Amino acid sequence: MSKLPRGFESTSQTKIRAHVATTATIALLVIGCSTDEDPDQISEPGMRPVETGKPPVEPGKLPTEESDPVPPATVTPEQSHDAEERIVAQCRGLELVGMRYSPGGTALPNKCAPFDMRTNNPYAVRCIDAMPEFETRFPGDDSCILPPPPEQGFQVGVHPLANAEYWEQMWAGDFSFYADAAVTAPYELAAGTETVQNYDAMIVGVSSDRFFYRRQFRGRYGSHHGMVRFAARPVTEEGWQDSGELLLTTPEIITLNNANLDYPQHTLVLPPEEEGVGYRASDTGAFFNLHHFNSSDRALLRENWVNVWYVPADQVTKEALYFVGQAGVEYPPGMVLDSPGSITATAETQILSMVAHRHAWTTRLHAWVVRVGSSQEELVYDSVDWVDMPTFSYNSQVTNPAPGQGMDGATSGPLVLHSGDVLHFNCHVETTAERATQIGVDMPSTTLRFGNQAFDAEMCLLNGHTTGARLGFGF
Repeated sequence: MSKLPRGFESTSQTKIRAHVATTATIALLVIGCSTDEDPDQISEPGMRPVETGKPPVEPGKLPTEESDPVPPATVTPEQSHDAEERIVAQCRGLELVGMRYSPGGTALPNKCAPFDMRTNNPYAVRCIDAMPEFETRFPGDDSCILPPPPEQGFQVGVHPLANAEYWEQMWAGDFSFYADAAVTAPYELAAGTETVQNYDAMIVGVSSDRFFYRRQFRGRYGSHHGMVRFAARPVTEEGWQDSGELLLTTPEIITLNNANLDYPQHTLVLPPEEEGVGYRASDTGAFFNLHHFNSSDRALLRENWVNVWYVPADQVTKEALYFVGQAGVEYPPGMVLDSPGSITATAETQILSMVAHRHAWTTRLHAWVVRVGSSQEELVYDSVDWVDMPTFSYNSQVTNPAPGQGMDGATSGPLVLHSGDVLHFNCHVETTAERATQIGVDMPSTTLRFGNQAFDAEMCLLNGHTTGARLGFGF
């Protein structure tokens, strides 16, 4: 296991920040929401610009409120579990206490605050709002979200209890299994440890004639990457598998860049470019590929929740596809180098979203488009913070922070490739003593190659979702 970076060896519960990586990374931070704003100042749902641009955080240090719009959780356990304290009476847009399912729709839990995918989202109502008594001995209780109504969708997750019985106990107010060490032990991650494992989970009541598009993913502290796909064969028993290999051979449910990822992103209103987009469901169950490492001084719980919302089959006009672009990874120690990759469009392809992926030695991963018959480079994606790599959407409803400004950013508006257009990307890699000092680890002693380890291996991947023709390696 790699030496943990300076600044992360011993952090308190209120300053746990997990590093992030692989074909779909997740950096985990969730905060409570409280407001007593004037109800007359309510922001209209779905019209809020994205606020994910941020200056780079010095590797190995916790972000500040100025450098990261999602600061570490600072509420006390008592505040975190007091729904009355969080949303004042005149601002409650939904009757949350006692709610069993996330209702969906556009009515906000807190009608005095703008839509927020983590704290004010009718598609992902937090358990701590519906169950004020919900509290466990692990950080990240505010990541738990209520499932969709069965007729509108499904939830699948990774829990100390199997999916079929998890909600029965939660709705009954029986959280005792979280206190049972014999039950939680396989899901716990000890301080200073790291693991990559696959997990098989059953999905209740899903059939292959269903389609879906809107999704929400949440996870507790310690998640590093996650990829959730339909299982290749029916899941008959839930649990962790010995293997941590990533098998990209089955339809995707969701690819994760951070533990608070929604599709569509940053809005309640479906962008017009995404109307009619759908993925076909499967009745086989789910396959999770999850990388966790614990840089805190206490045990963490590997637990995740995924909400999936159906789209009527007669409304699906465009199949959503997943793509991966990969550049070569062979980085000798003591070098500053670039690792380029490219994907050529074979027909008209609309890019719905993109997320880059690499590890600690890559200081920047950016992507640009060169149109057929032109030499002009259009910078479309820029990621400078390896700890928290952003997913950016490309549609008429989201305003992304501009790329090329020394912080995470992307172009705004629809992004369409035509036949012959080339999507380029590049990893700028520094395996130097200076970089090692920045991230608080030793210099590599051997050539870095492709692998899951955040400090002892590297990746250079550009992932995303499209409609139209397949792009690069995808399905």
